[in-house]
Amino acid sequence: MKKIFVLSIMFICFFVGIVNVKANSINEIKMDIYINSSGDAYINEFWKAYLINGTEGYRSFSNLGNSIISNFSVTDDKQNNYELLPTWNTNASFDYKSYKCGINYNASSIELCWGISEYGNRTYYLSYKISNFITQYTDTQGIYFNVLNLDQSVTNAVITIHSDFDFSLDNSRIWGYGYSGNINFVDGKIVMQNKKVLDSDEYMTLLVRFEDNLFNTKSFSNKSFDDIFDEANEDKNNNKRSAANVLGFIEIIGGAIIIIGIVYIFLFVIPIKLIKFIINKIKSLFNKKNRNEDVKFAKIISISELNKVPYYRDIPCDKNLELAYWVIYRYFNANINKLNKGMLNAVILKWLKLKYVSIDENNNIILNREVVDSVITGENKFKLTHQEQELYRMFYRVSTHDKSHVVNKKSFKKWCKLNYNSLYTWFEDINSYTESKLKYKKMIYSDNFTEKERSSKRNEYKTIIKEEVNEYAKELMGLKKFLNDFSSIEDREAIEVEIWEYYLIFAQILGISKKVVKQFKELYPDFSEVSDIDIFKNVHFVDSFVDRSYNNMVSYKNNNKIYGSSSHNYSGDSSYSGGGGDSSSSGGSSAGGSSGGGFR
Repeated sequence: MKKIFVLSIMFICFFVGIVNVKANSINEIKMDIYINSSGDAYINEFWKAYLINGTEGYRSFSNLGNSIISNFSVTDDKQNNYELLPTWNTNASFDYKSYKCGINYNASSIELCWGISEYGNRTYYLSYKISNFITQYTDTQGIYFNVLNLDQSVTNAVITIHSDFDFSLDNSRIWGYGYSGNINFVDGKIVMQNKKVLDSDEYMTLLVRFEDNLFNTKSFSNKSFDDIFDEANEDKNNNKRSAANVLGFIEIIGGAIIIIGIVYIFLFVIPIKLIKFIINKIKSLFNKKNRNEDVKFAKIISISELNKVPYYRDIPCDKNLELAYWVIYRYFNANINKLNKGMLNAVILKWLKLKYVSIDENNNIILNREVVDSVITGENKFKLTHQEQELYRMFYRVSTHDKSHVVNKKSFKKWCKLNYNSLYTWFEDINSYTESKLKYKKMIYSDNFTEKERSSKRNEYKTIIKEEVNEYAKELMGLKKFLNDFSSIEDREAIEVEIWEYYLIFAQILGISKKVVKQFKELYPDFSEVSDIDIFKNVHFVDSFVDRSYNNMVSYKNNNKIYGSSSHNYSGDSSYSGGGGDSSSSGGSSAGGSSGGGFR
């Protein structure tokens, strides 16, 4: 029986080997996709294959929507220009198809076809145009297209997408689906590449979100990009669930074996004394609740308690605006829109003070070219926080991309309307990043709510904190009281110019800037002459600049019935947020485009 089994395996391997030897193979495909200003794609393909049977090569496309394929041509490695036939007969002979190409129209798809012409090692060059490659969604422009999906495997596949301007994180977000590989920005181009052989059941789907309307496309969709993003990733989740179902039985059996093995080891292998030692150790860990005994925890201080704090005259929260934002959000029950506007005002005033931006005579914000270069290249010479870098990139996208980098009210207002998702996510990320830092520093911990406690409106968990966090809240409230009462305080001391500048910056987040500026102007009318911030002009300008744009964004968001904050995060440089990196091996199969091909 053993001999029969071994011989059977050898016979199967030999038979499979013969079949593989006699099969056509595609060693390499390179695609160059150039997109013009109208959003049309001009595609050149390089195919390198080994062929020993069949009559033709083909590329199938379906679900093209508003797109039309035209201008198809083929040449080969021997400089033969293939004749374009008005109709294509897939059943025609090898000789009839030789050095000819054409388009085969089916009921639900089209095929770009060409004759193999000669067997052996062959190279073919395909060229064609796809109109309306760019789609205008309700919120922004983008691409969702299956660029390569064949009926046979490809050893190496490289797809390059480019235009008259550079693609980068400043204007685009990119994702790749259906293959094991990556998608990245390379020298102003988007490059997709496989790491393993692209099997016949795999594909390369491209998803791109443009941060601005970069193309004059004629293709419009009634969907938002968020809808498209969800489709691509729901697709991915479904594929994952299907795979999980296939492997479910194996996992159950494997889990059972592991459990039986663990029970056996604990009952018969490990000595009883060692078991007792482990149990005692676990008990001691639970008694300590995994926290150091010397850590002192405190309850979150209430608003009524905060109202009793004394004046605070220093700069709160270690001058950290993001920490101040988080504290006010968590402690002060502030109006979220007022807090958000105050945060934007505060950051811009800080940039004015540090000369990261300036204001020209036409009331436009001018970005500092050196800061722009630092942020774009990722060198961060000016030590902006992660969130400040993201906001600076947003301003850069809005600005004129010339030497001056001008951002005016009109352009910023329009950008906020079309990209409200990005800005709302930016505010959410302030809280998540700040909370992560506090947890890293062991200053806060999170515990689940009990069923009785789950009526909390703001948190999904209860926060256990160290007293230092309460101190930040006391500092902010103390400063707010001090600034509100400053004009009536009899024992006013001389305050340094820089401290007053920071007072004005923090007054923005605290929502009292108008009152502070008014009383300060009365007490110190000549302050602007010695300050880096023109307090009586620029504070009013920044408030007006942000207020109109933010209000327009909120109005547009509500009119489109998009309530609550978005779950989509297109900021940052991770692969999930569209910054490039590894592709997803599933998802994206709902995209139209390539739907088969190879040699037959």
